[in-house]
Amino acid sequence: MPVDQTLKHDGSEQRPYSVEQMLSLVLNTCRTRVEAAPHPHGCRVSHPKDTGMAHGRFYLIGAQEHLLTVPSLHEPNRLGSRDLAIVLNGTCHGLTPVQLDNTESALQQGAHLVNGEFEFLSGDTSPLLRAVPGYLIVRSGAASPQFRDLVESLLTLSRESWFGRQVVMNQLANCVLALAICEHAFRTGAPPEVLVALQNARIARALEAIHSRPGENWSIRSLAAMAGMSRSTFALQFSAVIGVPPMRYLTLWRVAQAKRLLQDKRLSVAKVAEILGYSSEAAFRKLFKRVEGVGPGKARVATNRNTEDTAIAYARSIMGS
Repeated sequence: MPVDQTLKHDGSEQRPYSVEQMLSLVLNTCRTRVEAAPHPHGCRVSHPKDTGMAHGRFYLIGAQEHLLTVPSLHEPNRLGSRDLAIVLNGTCHGLTPVQLDNTESALQQGAHLVNGEFEFLSGDTSPLLRAVPGYLIVRSGAASPQFRDLVESLLTLSRESWFGRQVVMNQLANCVLALAICEHAFRTGAPPEVLVALQNARIARALEAIHSRPGENWSIRSLAAMAGMSRSTFALQFSAVIGVPPMRYLTLWRVAQAKRLLQDKRLSVAKVAEILGYSSEAAFRKLFKRVEGVGPGKARVATNRNTEDTAIAYARSIMGS
């Protein structure tokens, strides 16, 4: 899709978004929830396609080399120390240690592997799910100093044992994943296809408006007007760039934000509905259940229970270490 020039509301010309701006927009709006775990003795995994992963898995190699296998590769891809592999969209894959060294000196070098799952809080609407291939690898030797520093901090933290470590590890892993996307975008010489498409400033303007003001009373007419396009042209171009029609995207984005807001016990379901622009709590409950399969009340209970279970499990691991 060609990059276009568009008009600001005052009639002056607006330059298209740069790739750097689009990376910032996409990464800022596609917040992730990461669960990272160290494996001091290496890791052997095999995941068939669509095993229920949230949106992806990542593997950060520490002291020992591992082999990554995916169907599109004729032979396993060797991952060296400090390399990062990210697998998206339920891609079938396997990971096997080349040769484990469980000596004390090897273990002192750090975890053989830090891995985990992540999901985009924007749900399946995340442009990043279309921006990168089924898997990507960031080689430490070719990465930026900033990336290597973050990786080293995460691996160092994985060797330690203190209360609150898991929270910090998850935050660091989140930063590593975001930076890995940037490394991939610029190392390949051409940014991912969807980021190029999002340089269409008209669509980007509407997308940013949805992300920043999900509770506004948006319609095809108002979004098309913001983009400076006719309703039919806007709907066609938005669907081509993002992968879903604009009003469907708006609904999915609102539900994703509702799931985040429901984690705050101080907010009632009615208040969440109001924040997201729904005229009635009943309408919000009906839509939420249609999208998620369960009502917002049950979703809140399930989320809080998972959070509590994670905290309890971690506390037990600290007590037993």
